[in-house]
Amino acid sequence: MVESQYKEKSEASLLNGHLDPNIASNFGKKTISPLSSYALLLNNITGPGLVAMCVAYQHGGWFPATSLLFGAAVGALLSAGFLVETMTRFHGNEHFEGRVEFMEMARALFPRWGYYIVFILFLFNITTSNVSAILESAQTLDQTILMIFGQVCALELSPDFGVVCVTESSMDVDSVFGDNIEYVSGGFVALAIISIPIGFWNLEENMIIQMFSFIALCVLLAEFCIQFFHNGLHPEYLPVSRLNNGAGATLGSILFNFAFVVTVPSWVNEKRKDVRIHETLSSTISTGTLMFALMGCVGAMAYQFPNGADLLTKLSMPSQWFVTRVLAQLFPPLVLVPGIPILSIIVRYNLLENRVCGPFNANMIAVVLPWLIAFLTMSGNKLNIILNWSGLLTVVPLNFLIPCAMYLISRESKGVCKMTSITTTRGDSKEDSAAAAAAAAKEKQAAKMKLRRRDSKGESGGCSVAWRSSQICYYGSTEQDPSPSPPPQGYRHQQKLVNKEEEVEEGEDEFPDAAAPFRVLPCLSREQSHTVAWVVIIAVSLINCTAIFFAVSELIMTQDTQDGIPPPPPVEGILEALNPSRSVYVNSTMLSGHGAHS
Repeated sequence: MVESQYKEKSEASLLNGHLDPNIASNFGKKTISPLSSYALLLNNITGPGLVAMCVAYQHGGWFPATSLLFGAAVGALLSAGFLVETMTRFHGNEHFEGRVEFMEMARALFPRWGYYIVFILFLFNITTSNVSAILESAQTLDQTILMIFGQVCALELSPDFGVVCVTESSMDVDSVFGDNIEYVSGGFVALAIISIPIGFWNLEENMIIQMFSFIALCVLLAEFCIQFFHNGLHPEYLPVSRLNNGAGATLGSILFNFAFVVTVPSWVNEKRKDVRIHETLSSTISTGTLMFALMGCVGAMAYQFPNGADLLTKLSMPSQWFVTRVLAQLFPPLVLVPGIPILSIIVRYNLLENRVCGPFNANMIAVVLPWLIAFLTMSGNKLNIILNWSGLLTVVPLNFLIPCAMYLISRESKGVCKMTSITTTRGDSKEDSAAAAAAAAKEKQAAKMKLRRRDSKGESGGCSVAWRSSQICYYGSTEQDPSPSPPPQGYRHQQKLVNKEEEVEEGEDEFPDAAAPFRVLPCLSREQSHTVAWVVIIAVSLINCTAIFFAVSELIMTQDTQDGIPPPPPVEGILEALNPSRSVYVNSTMLSGHGAHS
């Protein structure tokens, strides 16, 4: 009896998460409309980056900032398209009939160690992004309470226990309570009560909130621009180029603005069939890029941003209109907070799809963990270093390099490895689906054992994805094994070569029985598309390395200035940093100096 239960559990673990009847309800349906898709993607693209673009433009100059902004937009569009095209390489998902999450592609296409690296980057990047949004929103809400009532209170936990109240904001740190105490504020509690329950919803169920956030974003930006022109624009505030002063902040913040690519697969999995991927991606990225450029240029000419002050700080000054000050305080709750549940949902989807843990643990990691980290780091600027460097070091690999690498690997033409994915037919009852799922698990287990027997006999095959539970290598007819295992009854068993023995002849349709699947560059040949993917990888890698170079240079110059030493040029600063006798310290102004603003 115990052995039978263990066998059933082992077979069930071979299925992808969305195929398991026990956890299938944790995924959404394909109901996201075109308008909701536009709002969702645009909200993911914008957000914290809007208030940081003014600083980036003023510190780096409008020419390098604008050039990098539009270059990063093109790179993000291509990377997202390559990622979507990779999804069509999975059997049963040629036209997005099934569900393929970001980490599922990493598990299928990368070796085990590569999958683990991508998984850590994915979880770390999205968690730190959520923590940053939580901190920014909670601290801004505390400032709003202080502005309205003239006093804000919190529960102090350390070094003393009790209620602490302040009547003026600290000018040195982001928190109104300073950085000498550990506390729980009313703003943090209010945001947690609103945001955490929404994180347990599915993606499709969040579309009403995303639409409301999109409308609020448009209203806020329109009012801010009116305030800019009312204040008067000063072109002398916006230099053409200032690479020696803030270039690292410019490059880093611009790349961080396009950290939405990893969220695209979850949207594709739940969009309606009438949503056009090409048009939706291109329109949202174009609109977001224009918003960034407008806010960066006009905002940089409206205010001066010394010491890393951000746009919300300037808009909250007493000299601004009352409505502007109110809307500046509402920007984080209306624009940033709705994005927190979205990232939590995407993490939960990937954890469940890859069978990393069950629904309860997945919700704890995806939804609750970011709030616990934010709770421990509410005071002062404790996470500035981690948040700023995580954006610079993880956004580019995760959102630009890895999607292009997935595309190139999935289109590799050598070898005989096939990837299979089983999806239930529409209309099956729960009992039929459960029985078919068990049959599919038995078939996959049999195929896995057959692969092991082949490996033990030294036969060729060379499938690099044999260890994964959701993709099994099927081999063609041989003398020892004349036919592969048949698919279970009641399932669509669609096989398509990911790595092919023969190249498809010129003009031959790979999908003769259906419309051609999604292609990011339909006007180019396969070889030309491969070249474009390599160009994106090389160009973005160079930009990221340059951003790190200038960020380290700024860090060194900042430390020298504090020590009373004249700051060296960037190249000399880097060379001095290589001297082991020199101590280089990291401080909270190493990138953009705007606190926990990502």
